[in-house]
Amino acid sequence: MLVNLYKSLVYSVNGLMQTYKKELSFRMEAWAGALFIIFGHFVWPLKSWEIILLILSYVLILMAELINTAIEAVWKIAHPDFHETVGFSKDAASAAVFLAICFSVAAAVIIVASRLNYLS
Repeated sequence: MLVNLYKSLVYSVNGLMQTYKKELSFRMEAWAGALFIIFGHFVWPLKSWEIILLILSYVLILMAELINTAIEAVWKIAHPDFHETVGFSKDAASAAVFLAICFSVAAAVIIVASRLNYLS
């Protein structure tokens, strides 16, 4: 059982490293999120719940990007020519990334609005 767990961990880390190495969008999102949270904390010290919300929102972006990347990789091999269903599934996966980014922006806006006393 521990061997299987270890193998799963190795596969997961390998997937993260390969995606980071091959996908510019994943690297940009990872660095943007990290820098945004670090910068925000030092310029405008964040409360615990704010840090947690921002970290969760950026992890959501990275998770969506990983799924999007996996879907695109499978379709690239399975059906390299354009097909309506392929386009639809790629667009839907991309939309998941977009929604995750929207959630992250909304979280940041809520934090800033609460700091400026626009929210009670």
